[in-house]
Amino acid sequence: MNDENPYKSPESRANGVSREHVDQESFDEADDSRLIKLTSFLTIADAQVCQAVLRQEGIDSFLENEGSVGVNWLWSNAVGGVKLLVPEEHLETAAKLLGKVQTTEQAKEALGDITFECEDCGAEITFPGDRRGMTETCPKCHEYVDVPD
Repeated sequence: MNDENPYKSPESRANGVSREHVDQESFDEADDSRLIKLTSFLTIADAQVCQAVLRQEGIDSFLENEGSVGVNWLWSNAVGGVKLLVPEEHLETAAKLLGKVQTTEQAKEALGDITFECEDCGAEITFPGDRRGMTETCPKCHEYVDVPD
């Protein structure tokens, strides 16, 4: 009886595990910095928005449990949510940056609902304050409208 795993690729059968597909320089650089959990989110979308904000400022970040929550969002609570990880040296900067984003969102909500006139049909429409500066759909004519700041 042969104990060799028939599902191994030819490269890994010859000498253990093949790491030919891994870029050795990026692999070594990743080992140099320790990743720290900055925060966690219930949904992948929220985590990806914050990851994009950090990327825009030149801060690399990684999402943990993204695959598990993507398969079944009900697992989010069980696995501790989608965790946003950043290198230890960028932790303080990333926390301040996401704090500013959260403060801005809270300030928009505190302004209350916004009412304005649809540019296409002239209907008076109202959206929650946190939708300021976004694009929405007019409930009457179903055209896109830009919600004023």
